[in-house]
Amino acid sequence: MYQFFCALCLISSSVTATQPERALKEARVAINRQNYSVAIETLTNLLKTDTDLESARFLLALAYHSNKQYEEAIEAGKDLLNSDQFGGIVAYNTACAYALLGNPDEARNYIKKAFDLGFEDFGNLKSDPDLKSLNGRFGINLPVNQTYQRFKAHNGLTIEYTVLLPSDFNPQKEYSAVVAFAPGAGTKDSANWLLEHVWTEKEQPSDWIIVVPISPGDHWWTHPAHHALEDFLDDVRKRYKIQGNKYHLTGFRSASRAAFTYSGMSKQFFHSLTITDPTPLERWEGRFNSLKSVPIHMVIPEKSDYLKKSANKMRKDLKEHDIHVKVTMLPGEDHLLTGLHHGRFLSYIQSGLAKSIF
Repeated sequence: MYQFFCALCLISSSVTATQPERALKEARVAINRQNYSVAIETLTNLLKTDTDLESARFLLALAYHSNKQYEEAIEAGKDLLNSDQFGGIVAYNTACAYALLGNPDEARNYIKKAFDLGFEDFGNLKSDPDLKSLNGRFGINLPVNQTYQRFKAHNGLTIEYTVLLPSDFNPQKEYSAVVAFAPGAGTKDSANWLLEHVWTEKEQPSDWIIVVPISPGDHWWTHPAHHALEDFLDDVRKRYKIQGNKYHLTGFRSASRAAFTYSGMSKQFFHSLTITDPTPLERWEGRFNSLKSVPIHMVIPEKSDYLKKSANKMRKDLKEHDIHVKVTMLPGEDHLLTGLHHGRFLSYIQSGLAKSIF
């Protein structure tokens, strides 16, 4: 089952919560405390009055799965497979349920469906005990392994990374530089996918350096990982002439959360932030000033109502703290954002060419 904590963070809450929001928060807390029966009861009651609440259905499927009620989990999640917000994760967890029920063919079908719907955490396939019965045969082609270098930080953590240089790279020339986080948990398998699809070396622009770091563990969400990344970024800018001695930070799809967080925690390293997935702001109360020095640009697909609604909310919330956010739209794009593949993301990092939604 996909347990990376951001899956639960997809469910946002607010200080002035409505009754459904309070019930969702209660269920989320119950799941975190492994009180799955409590979560199931809370969510079942909530869905009796609000049958269309996707967040409740997602948490209910998660609670059933965690409680080893796999058939119920499959049933609870089936109506979410077309959801931009939850479809990929639900398909992946459905695959896990079928694997645990002894149906490997259906498990592989849903693994393929999960990645077709936008699930991104390739590393989870190899480490997930729910999929052990598949013996490494997942029914999809995994991203090709790329070549990485290694950097050892002062705290002992090692960051693997790659730096894409222009074909006519001149060490005496100053370049703009992008730091691009990989989606999912930011592991090597996800970085392989990012380099294969989004930042392909053959489309490397002539005036830019692309830096892709891999999380030094299961994810970026630790203080040691934060300190290691700062050491790494400092080392890279000593080895290359980088414009203004700062980077342009990006997060493609689910990597947006890590990029947004680090833009505030390590703002001294960044010129700008470009993300494609709006981030809930509950955890930023009292810390909004740290976001004011780095311009924020959101690139949102026209065909995703969920992402447009989330971008609108994030923009309005930040505006209340005097933080301006530029929002641009990709005409004709859905939540998979394939129009940003093969180096095309860079044009939006540079200038945001699309029409503003808001």
